[in-house]
Amino acid sequence: MRKNIKSDLVRAFTSLEFWISIPGVLAVLLSGALDSGFGRNTVIHVLWYSTDIVQFLLVMVFGAMPYAGAVCEDLEYGYIHWIIIRSSLKDYCVSRVITVLASSVCAYTSGMMLFTVILKTRCEWFDEYDSVYQSAVNSGSFRTILQGDHFYLYAFLFSLQMGLMIGMLSLISVCISLYITNKLLVLSIPVMAYYFITHYLAAVFPKNIFFNPDYIFAGKKNLFHNDMLSFAYAVLIMLLFSACLTWLIYLRLRRRLNGGRY
Repeated sequence: MRKNIKSDLVRAFTSLEFWISIPGVLAVLLSGALDSGFGRNTVIHVLWYSTDIVQFLLVMVFGAMPYAGAVCEDLEYGYIHWIIIRSSLKDYCVSRVITVLASSVCAYTSGMMLFTVILKTRCEWFDEYDSVYQSAVNSGSFRTILQGDHFYLYAFLFSLQMGLMIGMLSLISVCISLYITNKLLVLSIPVMAYYFITHYLAAVFPKNIFFNPDYIFAGKKNLFHNDMLSFAYAVLIMLLFSACLTWLIYLRLRRRLNGGRY
């Protein structure tokens, strides 16, 4: 499995799609920052605002771009047969899932960090009288890091936590790609999945923020009033969701490779 993971990571991080996705994320965030007033606000204010803009939906598309279509391509060109001969179908699925998550999270986090660096050339880090900053230090995730003036570390962790959700949405694209081979449609799946999941969970658990992805991953609500526990909860949800999707991907691939028979 290690060889599979290593080759997959090299394939993902050296691909043109990965290197396009980073400036793509950056461009979307910059377009939203222009709407928010850019230089008239602080870095923390714009970072929080950036995940609420309509354009942020495009970030989900760029998150899926690096590797979400890899399984579909392997099936189309027959690469999957050679890979599972050398290892196994289970190893193949686990390797692909890890790589999809890693490439999506890295693409988003890299774009956000570049965005933060650009913001810092135009804005101050914070304004202590700004309502957004007050929310960040009183009820947001990683507030102790922010209070300690570790701003770049805060921006990284803030981005990483949202990146976990971007990675999960990319995995949904992988699942759908086993049924739909249209690559443009597959790239749009994260947006549709995000709307479906958030609206469905809001309807089923209208007042329970522990089942709301926007609260779990956006970094704007410290669910357990503890930085480590709140981040660990987001990681746990990502791992459980990813494990379920890995199993579904495995079952679907096994059926396709067996000619439609389990």
